[in-house]
Order: sequence, then C-alpha cells, then structure tokens
Amino acid sequence: MWCVDAGETPTSGPFKISIASIADCTNPSKPYMKNPPVTFQSYTNNSTLSGNITFLRDTRYMKIRLRGFVLSEGKWKPAYLINNLDCHGLVLHLMCVTMNIKYDRKECRYFKGFKTSIVSVKDCVIHDRPFIKNLPMLFDPVVRNVHGKNMLSGNLTVLKDIKDVKIKVNSYSWKNDKWRQYQSFNNLDCHGTMLYFSFGALRIKYDRKRCMFFKGFYSFGNIDVNQMQHIWVSSMPYGRVLWRVDSYTNGGLFVCKEFDTVTEPAYH
Repeated sequence: MWCVDAGETPTSGPFKISIASIADCTNPSKPYMKNPPVTFQSYTNNSTLSGNITFLRDTRYMKIRLRGFVLSEGKWKPAYLINNLDCHGLVLHLMCVTMNIKYDRKECRYFKGFKTSIVSVKDCVIHDRPFIKNLPMLFDPVVRNVHGKNMLSGNLTVLKDIKDVKIKVNSYSWKNDKWRQYQSFNNLDCHGTMLYFSFGALRIKYDRKRCMFFKGFYSFGNIDVNQMQHIWVSSMPYGRVLWRVDSYTNGGLFVCKEFDTVTEPAYH
C-alpha cells in the first residue's frame, strides 16, 4: 500500500510506458561477436514496437541482460539490473511468444528462420519401388501465387477404398551441382501427427484408427506451403531443396511427386 502526502510528487506506483527512441548501445557491457548468430532491427511508431529478428544459424544458450536507468539531475542513474535471463524463465518465454520466435525451451535452442517457396511439382524421375498396376489413388497438385504467397491447390482422387497407406519423405539440398540428402522421414502413416495435419489440410476423408482412405474426389486449395513446412521441420538449409514424396502400400507405389523448392531467410 502506497501513501502519498498532499502535494508530494510520487516516485513510483502504477505506470504506463512510451518509447521515445531506440538506439544501439554506446557502452555495451561485453564486446560484440565477430560473427553474431542473430541480428535485431527495431523501430517504434506511437509507442508500438515493430521490427525483424533474424537467426543466421541455430543458436543455443542465448541469455539476456536487462538494465534500467532513471534520468535524474541530468544524468542516467542505475535503477535495476536483471542478469542471465534464459529460455527456461518466464520473462524470456513471454518475450519469445510475443515476438513469434520459434525455439526449443527444453534445450534452449533458437532456430534459424526460413521461408519456403515451391518452384515446380513433377512426377518422380527416380523411385525406390515399382508402381502398382491399377493405381488406387491419383494426386494432381498445382502451385499458385495468391496475394504474394506460394499456395498449393489441386485434386486427390481415391479410386477405391484403400488402407495401410504409408508415406516416405526425403529432402535433398543442392550443393556443388549435386542433390545431397538432407532429411528422411520413413514409413509415415495416418496414426502420426505429421500426416494428421497434412491430411486435414488436403481435406481427405479417412478413418484414422483403421488407417482407411475412402473412395472419393477431394479438391483442395490455397494451402500455405511455407506454413505447412514449419509444422514438419524447425530449420532448413538456405538455397534449393528438393522434396520427394512417395505414397505406397505393401502392394507397391502409387504416388511419387518431386517438389523443387527454394528456401530463404525469414524475418520474425
């Protein structure tokens, strides 16, 4: 409880904050790194803070130090000091959530930001197993640009009820004029979270318990490719990345598509 005599100017109590300006520190407490893993550009407009944070590489154990100063008699005097804030604490967690920063709180790892655009989609040139003679499923995706965003649309036709469908996903990064394997997801089925979200986006009718896909014609549109990929993976190499998606059962392969993509730095 705060008691203030009549006529006395209170020095603390309920408050509101307005940002007058933002500038780089003139006297940082530690020397700058030669190759910093993160850059931060910010600006303010009517006390609203905006800006970009770019993680140039995956970064662990980043800590934050907060120092507050009060202008008194024409000088900045120390008011408070908060040391060694890390991702395990509530303060930094709330900051990361507010600023849309993707990170692993358990391992204190901050992920390199990325955005992905699809350049083209085509049938696989090389596939690991033979195709089924009477295909039970047809997949016809189309890439569209919708208001500057890379969107996936198309049709999926299930010609007959089919169960025990599995999917294999391989990614390859383009290095030294060759495709080099980057990631591999084997034997994904409808019980897993990854395909649950994917099938939901494609509006496919299926029985998750029995892993049964029902005969029908399914049309999908305006799937945000970049948003979908962030559900699958937390970081990607920049440059060209090829995704090969195989759909199969014990009887053989029935869908194989290659998605040629470009991955670039993204700003949070």
